[in-house]
Amino acid sequence: MNILCFWHPDNPTDVYNELIRYFGSERFCYFYKEEKNQNLSLEAESESFYIYEPIEDFLTKCDNARAVEPELIKALRKYEGEANSLIYRWRTTLLRTKEYAEIKDLFYRLVKYWNDYLDKNDIGLFILECMPHIINEYIPYILCKEKGIKLIIADQLSMVKGMEAKTYFRTEIETIYPEFIAKYEKNIEYYSQNSKEEISLPYDMEGYFEAYGDVQKRNEKTEKTVLITQSKNSIFSLIVKRSSIYLRQKNFGKLTRKARDFFTRGIAAKKLRNYVETLECKPEENEKFVLFLLHYQPEASTCPQAGIFDNQEIAIDMLLDSLPEDVKLYVKEHPVYWTKRSDRGQFDDMRDYRSRAFYHRLASNKKVRLIEHSYKTKPLAGKALAVSSINGTVIFENIFRKIPLIMFGNSFFSDMKGLRKISTLEQCRKAMDDIVHGKYEFATERDIAVFLKTIAEITVTGAPQYDDYKALGEVIMTEEENMHSILRGIINFYEYAYK
Repeated sequence: MNILCFWHPDNPTDVYNELIRYFGSERFCYFYKEEKNQNLSLEAESESFYIYEPIEDFLTKCDNARAVEPELIKALRKYEGEANSLIYRWRTTLLRTKEYAEIKDLFYRLVKYWNDYLDKNDIGLFILECMPHIINEYIPYILCKEKGIKLIIADQLSMVKGMEAKTYFRTEIETIYPEFIAKYEKNIEYYSQNSKEEISLPYDMEGYFEAYGDVQKRNEKTEKTVLITQSKNSIFSLIVKRSSIYLRQKNFGKLTRKARDFFTRGIAAKKLRNYVETLECKPEENEKFVLFLLHYQPEASTCPQAGIFDNQEIAIDMLLDSLPEDVKLYVKEHPVYWTKRSDRGQFDDMRDYRSRAFYHRLASNKKVRLIEHSYKTKPLAGKALAVSSINGTVIFENIFRKIPLIMFGNSFFSDMKGLRKISTLEQCRKAMDDIVHGKYEFATERDIAVFLKTIAEITVTGAPQYDDYKALGEVIMTEEENMHSILRGIINFYEYAYK
């Protein structure tokens, strides 16, 4: 089986060769980030792609690709919105303008290229080290889905600081794991019938209870823990790293454009923040409300993982339609957009996903209060009838606090008891009615333990990238051990999901 691989460990030769031997690959096609990993001694014919290859150079490859069957184009239309959002997210790398026509054309040209590539190389398996949120990951991903090509996507748990980094695998964005719900329900049934049996959890899973469970169980160390989902680089290191790429490519025009954009957008973003602050207000005493916490964007957890709810206004409208007359919707912005010490708050532009008109619509709605971004979220959530988000970790944290929760996107905890995952307006109305009338079912501590035990059964220790492994949790493995742990996880998952 020939492989397309979007996993680039620092020393990949042995790992790739083991994959080649296991799958009997005649062709092995892979992306690389570092020049030293371009030409490897692999035991199969190979082709490599530089992940930061200038799009102008890459798109010349599309000219000779064969035409795409119209039926396949029709099938891909349902992904076009997410694809165009990803193109827009990376537009300063991909395009010289943000014109709709260029975005639309780029989507088709990339579909044309990757469809031809998958066929010519007889690709039978696409391996991804993370959610496909770069356009040259996402286009082959959607093509593989529609063409029946096998997929393995690595995904990392949100971890409490000090825990081991954990990775599990998916066959698609929308579901956590094949048959996970059946596995979870089987565990629920077993521990219901054996109610006195203790549920034994690995120490790292116990960390969730220490961080977010009963306050009496906390200690000085766990009081300070936070969920972490990715490594944090300083803004300076990001600038140096990205600038060095363009300097190596001698792409001085793109470097100049990005530098100009970086410095000018900060001024414009500050103007937008100042405007938003004029619309924000404090919570009202003794007022009934549902709290909706806006998700940080752009991020893979919303696009593509949240589907249509990447547009958070859809979720807001569904909540407003479902609220009783005497209940307000409190909307609170993500604090990263105001946190000057945050690399993401400075490097990404809030205007990409938040327009002046968006905030104006919220503030003008009599059912909505735009809450001051500096107001503490935790005490506010404690007073709310319910807390809602797309798929932020705030949902997972508040399961431990027995607060009604409404979630719209996908995450590792989407199917957990103690929250309502919403995909239709009817479900949203039903959830709100149950909350108002005291029919909401909270997760007990035992319920949470059963879920975490089920999660533990499908994870491997480590992260696809060793830098992420070191940043995500307690380091107990060497770089080579981490790499081979993920490799074993990929092979074991393939055996489970596809055989």
